[in-house]
Amino acid sequence: MRHPCCHRTLPAMAALLPLLLSCTGVPDFAEPHLIDRPRVLSLVAEPPEIAPGQSATLSILTAGGAPGRARFRVCGGFFAIVGSRQFDEGESGGAESGQGCGAEGGLELGEGAEVELPAALSAALFGDLELAAAVLGSVLPPETVELIRSQVGLPLLVEARIETDGGVLRAIKRVLVSENPRPHHNPPPPHFDFGDLEIETDAATPFHCRAVSGEPVRARAGERIEIAPIVAGDGEDWLESYRIIDARGELSERQERAFYGYFVSAGRLDEGLTEAPLRNDRWRLPAEPGCEQLWMVLRDGHGGQSACQLDVEVIDVDADGSGGRACGAGANF
Repeated sequence: MRHPCCHRTLPAMAALLPLLLSCTGVPDFAEPHLIDRPRVLSLVAEPPEIAPGQSATLSILTAGGAPGRARFRVCGGFFAIVGSRQFDEGESGGAESGQGCGAEGGLELGEGAEVELPAALSAALFGDLELAAAVLGSVLPPETVELIRSQVGLPLLVEARIETDGGVLRAIKRVLVSENPRPHHNPPPPHFDFGDLEIETDAATPFHCRAVSGEPVRARAGERIEIAPIVAGDGEDWLESYRIIDARGELSERQERAFYGYFVSAGRLDEGLTEAPLRNDRWRLPAEPGCEQLWMVLRDGHGGQSACQLDVEVIDVDADGSGGRACGAGANF
């Protein structure tokens, strides 16, 4: 199945606009959905589409260790255009090499697991037609630029960068800025069955989920557990339509699609990535007892994301499932 995120062949700008997805810069893995080293699993903007002058919060989900804090910046290509007009020179970050935003510097937003994209930045991007055209990177008629601004959205590119002992992890997120009367939303928080247990996202702990019953989540070593997203009715009622500019420069509508990404700290997944209506996956747990993690990342194919981590205590095959200690959060950094 083709991954809904990082396409390697990009079409012309007009055809690229409907993608507007978040892509994470990670190395190739022998088992793509096995977390055996630090990785970025998701970078979420809330909301993912903002009006000019509105702010957004960006939150990062990482796994596989604690190599450091994420540093966020608006990518240099945008800042190189807007910096001299709208912001002080002292706010520009230093040049960097490698994949990600590139070596043009950028506007530093802060560091940690969460950062705010300031309202002044979205207003600056949207308020200047010449600037908007430059950000789009194509020679487009003013009326087309205005149509993109108001109905499709201008992409504001943000990078999260984490230094590790083995190199640098990067995640790139596009936040749309538009006057769209129907701005799109992120998917709802993950809600799924883990075997016989119903799992929900814990509103009190970012990117963490738990059993609805409140009991610790346990499974036997070597057991094969089915993971089944819970949906209402015949499908995902949260999927939205959105507008694009097609190759002819005309406005048309597309429908979002639901992608479920699964990651584990040990064992093996049957799929790792599913697309509705075939949402379910199965996890063959490791043969040895211990504390393991399952992550679900839900994407809508239009830049929206939600995600959570489930802590699972893997117990001996002869254990009765009671007692022991509950595994706690701590795999993220």
